[in-house]
Amino acid sequence: MIWLQADALKKVYDRKVIFEKLSLSLSPSEWLAITGANGSGKSTLLKILAAQASPTSGTVRYLLDGTALTPDATRPHIGFVSPYLNFYDELSGIENVLFALRAKGKPIFKRELDELFDYFRLSDAKSKRVKVYSSGMIQRLRFIQAFASKPKFLFLDEPTATLDDNGKTLFWNKLQEFFSQTLVVIASNDHDDLAHCTAQLCIEAFKPTKRTVS
Repeated sequence: MIWLQADALKKVYDRKVIFEKLSLSLSPSEWLAITGANGSGKSTLLKILAAQASPTSGTVRYLLDGTALTPDATRPHIGFVSPYLNFYDELSGIENVLFALRAKGKPIFKRELDELFDYFRLSDAKSKRVKVYSSGMIQRLRFIQAFASKPKFLFLDEPTATLDDNGKTLFWNKLQEFFSQTLVVIASNDHDDLAHCTAQLCIEAFKPTKRTVS
């Protein structure tokens, strides 16, 4: 069983309340879309749910196979894709992915990695340094890195923004393989992204009216 629950989340940045009183509960096969205007806090909320940042107040709890996990214990089971997730330019694509897997303490299966690079059309580029990658190639490498760790919790920030139609198809088809075994949260306003989700949360609904913290 996989489960995520957020209770009474609040985030204050530079004395401004970004959102407050935000609660949610999710389980596998429930794919949540976080929507809202640019700069409204979608990415901030996504990072908090993905244990990449801390809320000002409130809690996020994770359950995996009947065991409650701390954020630190959850991180090896989290896949995270965002435009601000950068790679080491001087390393190759495969070297970056291997580095991330080792940092998480994940096992490395060469055949599965080769299959992912082949699936996302990066086989010919996997040994090339990332600094020569196009924006679309970098995004596909982010997917490879996330999927290679076989995440139980997958968090995606504007996942299809830099992809052409073929890249989007590859992404969604691969993601469908994880439907029943992975909890997915997507921050996006893209209509196609939203169409793949089973629920939506508009962050605008959790914003106070012109309120700052003294």
